[in-house]
Amino acid sequence: MNQPIIRNIVCTTQIPTAGLDLRQLSVKLWNSEYRPARFTALVLRIKEPVRATALIFPNGKMVCVGTTSLVDAEKAVTQFVNKIVGGNPIAPMAVKNIVCSFTLGEKLGMNGELFFTKNFDD
Repeated sequence: MNQPIIRNIVCTTQIPTAGLDLRQLSVKLWNSEYRPARFTALVLRIKEPVRATALIFPNGKMVCVGTTSLVDAEKAVTQFVNKIVGGNPIAPMAVKNIVCSFTLGEKLGMNGELFFTKNFDD
């Protein structure tokens, strides 16, 4: 069996704030999108230092997606928080999901779906 290739990491953190004005942030931040009638979160994208997307909710909860390593996920979360609140300390980042792909090297005879799961809270 080949080594798994990480395709996407989903992680969360809490931005230290009493509440965020997402409309004001969307005007201030480049590469942001806010359409509250369609989705309640502000969508923010970065390309440097790593390529990633954040979903930022009014209560300060942030979901970061699109990175392919834990180091890159930490860099992206730090960059997003710096853009939003100017580098204040953040709550710990929690990994919620890692999507990987790999080749088994032979066909599987399956009727239905197959899921591999790992609980990162253990």
